[in-house]
Amino acid sequence: MLKTLIIKAKWIGSEWDETVSSASLRKLVIYCQGGCADLLNSKSISFDTPSLLYLVYSVFVAEDYPKVNLTNLVEAKFNLMLLDEQIEQIREPNDEDDVFLRLGNVLKLFAGIRNVQKLYLSANILEVLSLCCESFPVFNNLKILRIRSAEDRGWQAMPVLLRNCPHLETLVLEGLIHYVTGECGNACDCKSREGIVSSLLSCPVKKVQIKGFKGTMRESSMIWHFMTSFPCLKEMERMDLFSSLPNDLLYHILSFLSTKEAALTSVLSKRWRNLFAFVPYLEFDDSVFLHPEERKREKEGILQSFMDFVDRVLDLQGDSLIKTFSLKCKTGVDSDHVDRWICNVLARGVSDLDLFIDFRDLYSLPHEVGVSRTLVVLRVGSESDLYWWQKFLCLPMLKTLVLDSCWLCIGQFQILLLACPALEELDMTNTRWKDSNVTVSSSILKELTIDLHGCCSVVNLKSLSFDAPSLVYFYYCDSLAEDYPQVNLKNLVEAQINLLLTQAQIEQVRALNNEMLVADDVFPGLGNAWKLITGLRNVQQLYLSPDTLEVLSRCCEGMPVFNNLKVLSIWSDMNRGWQAMPVLLRNCPHLETLIIEGLLHYVTDKCGDVCDCISRDYKDHSLTSCPVRKLQIYEFRGTIRELEMIKHFLKIFPCLKEMDIYAHENSHTLFKDPTIFERVGKVMNFYNMLSSCSVQLLVRGSL
Repeated sequence: MLKTLIIKAKWIGSEWDETVSSASLRKLVIYCQGGCADLLNSKSISFDTPSLLYLVYSVFVAEDYPKVNLTNLVEAKFNLMLLDEQIEQIREPNDEDDVFLRLGNVLKLFAGIRNVQKLYLSANILEVLSLCCESFPVFNNLKILRIRSAEDRGWQAMPVLLRNCPHLETLVLEGLIHYVTGECGNACDCKSREGIVSSLLSCPVKKVQIKGFKGTMRESSMIWHFMTSFPCLKEMERMDLFSSLPNDLLYHILSFLSTKEAALTSVLSKRWRNLFAFVPYLEFDDSVFLHPEERKREKEGILQSFMDFVDRVLDLQGDSLIKTFSLKCKTGVDSDHVDRWICNVLARGVSDLDLFIDFRDLYSLPHEVGVSRTLVVLRVGSESDLYWWQKFLCLPMLKTLVLDSCWLCIGQFQILLLACPALEELDMTNTRWKDSNVTVSSSILKELTIDLHGCCSVVNLKSLSFDAPSLVYFYYCDSLAEDYPQVNLKNLVEAQINLLLTQAQIEQVRALNNEMLVADDVFPGLGNAWKLITGLRNVQQLYLSPDTLEVLSRCCEGMPVFNNLKVLSIWSDMNRGWQAMPVLLRNCPHLETLIIEGLLHYVTDKCGDVCDCISRDYKDHSLTSCPVRKLQIYEFRGTIRELEMIKHFLKIFPCLKEMDIYAHENSHTLFKDPTIFERVGKVMNFYNMLSSCSVQLLVRGSL
């Protein structure tokens, strides 16, 4: 009637076969003490103990487990001892390796304990179980799973293990740091992976206990990964392990979360319940907070709950310092609340303020925004009225200003620049000014974006000047101003120019090129575009849109020489021509890389030898004098015309060493036809054979 058996010894014997057989045994402990190397040669261990409730098994791996009858087992603790060379064999398995085959028999042992309710596994066990993933048993009764981690042992078996515990309630992790492999699935976030099996998202665990927390950023990131991946998680216990950490470090950990996500940490422990409110990085987004569903915003009290949440967080913080405040809200949120929130964080010294207020009626920001002495970054978006900039304005610390869909009244822009003596980055996207004459003047501005692509009913400027000698990046997307009196951009490194023309204006440009119109009959500004282009002559990287190329066809006689230009990128369009390309390439004496986004363009007789779309007896020599060494072609469709142009480039560019061709990603690409794809591939191989240039066809996306 033996009920308890505990064996702690140094077992020996290379031919050892043993069976533990007892109908009455309730508790069994088999523990190998010291260095029991001989146990590596144990042939088999069997268990025929149907009444066993508790098992501790800590020994080296036997060669086989012929019988494992543990049908009523409640709790089991396993630690299979492994040598380092065995770990290496596990990670690089060989189906014919004796050690591999022996370790694979561990599956029999675990299949025999599938009814267990509490299971404790060592770091070595996880490594061994990685060999059993394809036939892993389902633990239908398992409620508590405890894993011990080690820095030199991996979690490869974790995805399958968690997936095969359909009723798991509590997961205990003794240490989060483990050996990083590519086989952990989404059980950890140590490596970014796509298309991984959702082992956590299908796991029903409600409680996670983490022990041995060391306070590293990797551990903090994993904790957040668990909180966002376990769908049923209600409690993260024993987070009092954080108690030894200072609040500043905890604030830093929480700063990686949105304010709503940080609020979820209140489930961790009493200390955390209000800790999230003192994080100096606050982000409020009513769409995220409300989980926008159809007509959910209209439900009674739902918007009030969002406003109450923001009020509560700000009240809890009192007058503590705040660094970043982001607020995104739409119609339905009370504007008085919004004003109060903004003024609250301004009074507390916020340095990064991000506001996107999308109200049906025009919303005016409080005047306090314009007189902040702490703001370093300010982003204002969605139809905000900046009327207060006509009043006193002073932002002495502001370095970055982003205006999205805002209105600037007459004189406001000049007031803005004067009031921001430290401004280095200015981004005006869909921002409309009512001035007819604008000057961007700043001695320290480094980055400037003017993007009016999404604007409608924008009045063209009479004049636009740039006096920004320190500017290194310039993005300009707007209709053509009537004049560019001053363009001082002598230190410019990168420029992207996207002039917006109507089809009627394009027709006027072409008519003028063909001497069918006189200059006085075309739209204002066309004759002065050369001033803008001349001001860009020191640029090193230049990106030009299709409309811009059409405008440049009127600047050929006054085209500047781009002595510093190394990279030229051209965007093409079937309805826009390349008339300016010959002169442009001829005036880039040190060009190294040419990027063409689309070879197909509007065919004219003004392209010179840049293309061979029209047969000509005489052509300019813009390509034969061009030093470009690398050509990148995007949006390739595989047409005969494109293939002929590629052949033409290989023949004409004398210095070309490398040509990368990227297949068109559109679903209507000709590469949907396998025969065309094969034919194009053969042509590319032929081009490689005939030319000293390396030609590569790179297919991107799903074809």
